[in-house]
Amino acid sequence: MGDVRVRFTANANGSVSKISILESKHPDFSEAATDALQQWRFRPWTVEASQPAELEVTLPMVFRLDLDSPIHANQWLRKVRCIDLHQYAIRGPASSWVDLPVFHYTRAYLSSVVYTAQLSDERRLSLIAKLNERVPDIINRCGHSPNSRYMSLLPEEIRQLL
Repeated sequence: MGDVRVRFTANANGSVSKISILESKHPDFSEAATDALQQWRFRPWTVEASQPAELEVTLPMVFRLDLDSPIHANQWLRKVRCIDLHQYAIRGPASSWVDLPVFHYTRAYLSSVVYTAQLSDERRLSLIAKLNERVPDIINRCGHSPNSRYMSLLPEEIRQLL
């Protein structure tokens, strides 16, 4: 667990610049904060008297284990019903299905401390890739079997880990 206090400039075009670390407990947290901020984008705005071209922002970034996820995610994942997953998924394009919370939590669980110690990175990444490849099939099978549970449609080697 650690905190980083950062300062950066949000620009009218939505970009972030002038990133600086004001305070950090560890260099790895500083690096992670900088990496994250470089990817941030804001909604662009029109420069006016009341809205300058640049805004200086100072904020804390907190790094911690999320006690609700992913370690305890398997309890939730066991309860997800296909009817709910399918109805949620079809609201968006098929290209976005891989980003649905249920798949996010499954990947997060496979990447948790529990499995980073038990499985090689290559094996974990292989399982995550297999999950990502199967997403369209899982959603379609949920549509055909609405009374099933999400867990029952996962590849066997992933299901055994959850």
